[in-house]
Formats: sequence, structure tokens, C-alpha cells
Amino acid sequence: MLKLPLALTAAAATILALPLGCTAILDIPDPVTAYRWCLDADPALGSSQATGFIEAIQDDAGNWMRGCTCYCPSDHELMVLGANGQLVSGSDAETFYLNEVEHLRAKALLACTNRVLEMQTQLETTFTFSDPGTITCAVAVDDEEPYYATECVLDTDLCPEGGGGGGGGGFPGTDGPPDTEGGTGTGDDLDTGTGLDTSTGAEGTTEGVHVSGPVLYGYDDWADVITCPTPGQCDVDAAFVADLLEGLSILADDDIRIRPAATSSRGHQGFLFTAVGPDSLPAALGIRRGDLLWDVNGIRLTDFAAVGEAFEALNQTTTLTARFDRNGQTISLGYTLVSND
Repeated sequence: MLKLPLALTAAAATILALPLGCTAILDIPDPVTAYRWCLDADPALGSSQATGFIEAIQDDAGNWMRGCTCYCPSDHELMVLGANGQLVSGSDAETFYLNEVEHLRAKALLACTNRVLEMQTQLETTFTFSDPGTITCAVAVDDEEPYYATECVLDTDLCPEGGGGGGGGGFPGTDGPPDTEGGTGTGDDLDTGTGLDTSTGAEGTTEGVHVSGPVLYGYDDWADVITCPTPGQCDVDAAFVADLLEGLSILADDDIRIRPAATSSRGHQGFLFTAVGPDSLPAALGIRRGDLLWDVNGIRLTDFAAVGEAFEALNQTTTLTARFDRNGQTISLGYTLVSND
């Protein structure tokens, strides 16, 4: 079998930034008005070896990179009160707001990091933050505040009438402290009683809707593109990886949920899989709910910048060894990119 260069880590990087999709297959609910909040990586600057100048890290339209989330009306009200400093200190409502700020900051950080990788490809050179006067993506989002951007649309199954984004709560009152029992549309439902490695994280959780499986990626069976001859070692079809890297947004529809900046019970920092659907791509690759990915070919995945570094290093190799913490133990999973032609 012909072995080809491996760039699978780009998929892992993009998974971490994918927003919650809203899709109903049979019974499509009536849309309701919701509100989009964003946080910018502004300004983000880097040094290009090709031009010798400081480059602004913006998209082709000149927009700063940002992370956004669509909130149900009651959660939007909490965001407004939080942005105005009107939430009770130490309350559940303030905790929700602060968690959402970090969630948006993590999204903006990843958007900025992914844009750096794109610019490196476009410029055909290394794009770094090493020169004096440059600002890293992490610094660019560290002191930014969230802001209300536009209206958006969420389904009524995510925004029950009078309830929060996750249901079960009332609309916050205007004559006193908000009703802190309202649900959240973007919170993590981590169940620590079902085998998850003990972990903590401060940068939010990214989510996907539950419509996973090989058909989502255009295949009848995972065996068409992924085979694992021995436990912990899998061969991945090169054509599948190439197609995936051309359209990473498809991962938004997979049944996965990942929390960045988590710490395992063994003290490793990385990316925690808080949900892995049985037919999802991570499941096909041997990843389980509760696994914390912290090392790829010797590169410690402590932040999004490290994911970009791993992507660059792996672009010229044929194999990938990923180390996870699972149920208090460290395990290794190996992948080889092969041609099935």
C-alpha cells in the first residue's frame, strides 16, 4: 500500500471551532428569533518571511477573525446583563456569562489560528509571531469583550417558549436579579459519573448535532476508508483524508463535543472529548467519550497554537501517534495514511 503525507491534525483543529448546528430531519419546528454574539481576535498581527512585513490576520474581505454563538432570547438577556456588569457576583447567571465569554474567546482563538495556517499556504512561507512588535492570536483575544452582532435563527426545539437555550427555565426578570434557573444553549452536559476522566477546562465547549455516521461523509461503511487491523492501530484512506481537508465544515454535523484547555487526572492538558457518538468519525478512529488528547507525535497539545504546530510537522510524515488519557491511564493510538486504489 502506498503511504502518503498525513495532515489529519487539521481536522482535529477545526473540530474544536465548529459551532452548534440546528437541523431537524422529519419534524422541522418553526424558527424563532435569536441573537448572535461575537468576540474578535482584534488586532492579530504576524510576520511573513515572504514579504518581510507585518501582516494583519484577516479574511479575504478584511474582517478580523472572530468566534460567534447564536443564543435563545433568555440567554441573550443574560449576555446583555453580563456585558453591562448587572449580574449578581457569584450567581449562576454570572457563571453562565463568564463561561460563554471564554467559549467565544476560544472560538475566536481557533479562527485566528486556522487563518494563520491558511495565510502560510497562500504566502508559501512560514508565518510567525517571532519578530518584535507582533501579536499572537492568544494575546489578540485575551482582552477582548463579547458584543451583540445580529439577529439569527434557532429552532423552537432549542428555544422552548419562555425558556432558556437548553430549556427548563424562565425568562430573566427586569425588576431584579435574573432567573438563574434558565437553561443554556451552549453549555456542556458533561456527566462525570459515566467513566469520564476527571478534568477541568476554562475555554468553553464546542458542540455538534447528532447526525453522524459514514453516510454523512459520503461512504456506506467506515470500513471503506478506515481499517484497524490491531487495537490502537488504524489505516486511513488517503483520498478520504484529502476530501475531508477540502471541506472540514462537514464536521459540524458530526456527533461529537470537545472541550479545549482541559486537564486530566494524570495532570496532562489537552482536548477532552465529552461526547463521541457511536457512528462518529472519532469513534471510528478508536476515540472514546472521556478521552483527553494531549500529545501528537511528541507535540504537547496545550493550546490551539500547538495544534497548528502539529499540523505543520505532520504534513511531511506518513504516520501519526496520538496519546490520550483514558480512565486514569495513558494510551496510544496510531494511524497510517494509505492508498486504497
